[in-house]
Amino acid sequence: MKINLPKFEHIYVMFDPLRYPLRAKVGISISAKERKIQVEQSIRSSGRKVALKCPIYLPVLYARKCEALIHRILRPLSFDGLHGTSGGSEWFYFVNVASFVVLWIVFWFFRHDAPMYKAGIFLFVPVPLDFYLLILAIAALQYAAIIGGLWLGFWLVGLY
Repeated sequence: MKINLPKFEHIYVMFDPLRYPLRAKVGISISAKERKIQVEQSIRSSGRKVALKCPIYLPVLYARKCEALIHRILRPLSFDGLHGTSGGSEWFYFVNVASFVVLWIVFWFFRHDAPMYKAGIFLFVPVPLDFYLLILAIAALQYAAIIGGLWLGFWLVGLY
């Protein structure tokens, strides 16, 4: 009997702020750096220029299910301009609404002048901040569950 243990895979966000502003790709891979090269080559082979950025990729468990959930949530924001390329159906438009709201609250709490206008600058920054927040939240929940489970196990055994 073979036991299939979950493995860590990277969940990543790629984007090209110059050629594809306010659009990003959310995906999974064993190696996000290699996947970035594959996607760039695929887009270039279709005759388009691209220089993808992938500054944040995080190892998570059940990455395929996490990716499917993110794609289901982001479906209304789908970008169809890269179909026919590797991962071409995984591109989405973005506007950093969650980042705007979080920063507005932070600026308001710390009594900054014109908090809405300062936070508003981040709405159209050509970096998918909201997608980063989403994958950070998923990873943080998983890491907290793992650490909490380990702590509980040690506590039950009496080692803590």
